[in-house]
Amino acid sequence: MEVHAIWQTAGKDRIVRSPLAVPLLGIAGRNKDYLARLWQELLFKTGSHVMTADSSLSYDFNKASGHGVAGNLEADAQAIAKVIEAFLNTPEARDKVSEVRLLGSSYGGNIALYLAKLSKEGKLNFPLGPVVVLSPTVSLRTTARILDDFYTQDFATYNYNPAKLVPLVRTPLVSPQAQVPFKPRMMRAGIGYVFHSELPLVVKKSDEMYHLGLLEKYERADDRRAKPQSWTFTQFIQDMSFPYWQQKGAVESIDQFWAMGELKNLLPTAGDNVFVYLSKDDPLNDPAEVAALQARFKPPFNVLPGRGHLGYAKSEWTKKIVMSKFGCAQPQCATTAAVKP
Repeated sequence: MEVHAIWQTAGKDRIVRSPLAVPLLGIAGRNKDYLARLWQELLFKTGSHVMTADSSLSYDFNKASGHGVAGNLEADAQAIAKVIEAFLNTPEARDKVSEVRLLGSSYGGNIALYLAKLSKEGKLNFPLGPVVVLSPTVSLRTTARILDDFYTQDFATYNYNPAKLVPLVRTPLVSPQAQVPFKPRMMRAGIGYVFHSELPLVVKKSDEMYHLGLLEKYERADDRRAKPQSWTFTQFIQDMSFPYWQQKGAVESIDQFWAMGELKNLLPTAGDNVFVYLSKDDPLNDPAEVAALQARFKPPFNVLPGRGHLGYAKSEWTKKIVMSKFGCAQPQCATTAAVKP
């Protein structure tokens, strides 16, 4: 598995002993994506080495790890732990890492919380330092339903001209006081499309890699699910991921499977090294579920008044939070490399 690494160095390419910061990405996140590069730059400024892998939900990660059908939070977190362990045992990293630090965003935040749980239980083979979690999923079941609605209702019925969407890529960030230059339905359609963009590949390759035979079964039954592009996140979890892990004896019920990633179950296990932030208006969460968590948990669980889903990622506030929680050693010269642990 190829990961992206940035090293703290002194002099010419002499790697110095430092913490290792690991950004954990959201659904289908890639280690060379814009958001991954943003986290890499920020984490390097804390004086840490930085190692980034693709999202554990992506096909490329699963192809290399072979850890089973994606979507099982426990198995996904354990696979990430193995990648970190393998990286720590590479010639470049051996004896050059003082501790591991995690910055989890979106689904990667839920993975970070589960890794913190494993660390508290003594089940990680490396020391875990600060864990910062940004815009995690409150309920994986709820978020799957929301994203599916965005895709099957807003995007599927949206009459749009792709050429007119291109200029939006160059549109400056919208300030909190400014009028949003597009309608909410267009935003929902875009979110639905982006989050579902890799799902057909994940469905197809999971069916092939783990010899599930579901697509062939649905084709014989003239079921629309024979086409990977027709699948939703809810269907993927309930029809493909859960049955696979149930057969392996990992879980007994679909409710238990969904519950693994719920914040109400992960937050009680968090230690003093864990800091969680999410926005009250995050469109991927149910406001009632956010309010229930806010009433039950206090800092280091924090609910922000606004900025949506990671809408604050590039803000000065985020920089200050990460720098304050991770500390800031004197940054050294950067050496970037692709490493295969």
